[in-house]
Amino acid sequence: CDKHVKCEWIIGEQLGHLNNHLHNSEPSQHSIPVITVALYNIHTLWEKYRDLKPQLCQLSTNITMYETEESVARFSWYFNNAAPHFDGYSSTHPNADVQRIYAESFLNSSDFLPRKNFSDLIKAAAYIASDCHRHDGANSNRDGVVRNIRDLGFRVDGLGRCLHTNHIPEGINLQKFRNTQYNLHLKREVVNHYAFNMAFENSIEPGYVTEKPFDALIAGI
Repeated sequence: CDKHVKCEWIIGEQLGHLNNHLHNSEPSQHSIPVITVALYNIHTLWEKYRDLKPQLCQLSTNITMYETEESVARFSWYFNNAAPHFDGYSSTHPNADVQRIYAESFLNSSDFLPRKNFSDLIKAAAYIASDCHRHDGANSNRDGVVRNIRDLGFRVDGLGRCLHTNHIPEGINLQKFRNTQYNLHLKREVVNHYAFNMAFENSIEPGYVTEKPFDALIAGI
């Protein structure tokens, strides 16, 4: 990379092989055409470099794209400012150049937790949300929905930052760790204790489905 620019590649060894191949291979009539694609996570670019354009590297690519698993509606500022610097983007939105699905929607049988007896379940709903933004064009207003359900006399335990329940008699505790996958595992184990789960998305947008409904499915509730 340019000595003045910090540029990190996750798959450095494969990138080296590709670089050598592009610079050392002799063209022939039987050679297979090679198209290189750079894919940048738009949130990582902003969080690490406070920039929404790709880093400059010695290996130039034919196509440069950015990707996200977040909703376009909530992060429109990112999208609008990044667009001029990229050839396209990949997200869950149907209008994306390359539409993707949320990583946590890929499941296999080993992901599912054992079903608990109904008599052992907490007769209430779990609500786990830590993004407590107010109602706007993207927001599903999930906190407001949970408040209304509580006002009707139904028990909903807030286990995240939003509408947090200070004291739960059953001693359910949802701690937060640095490891995202471990946090997801703990979340599903906690949800597994409840009869219901409030699996609201934080945004209303076509194609935007995160791990939340799959948490309930995996927990068998």
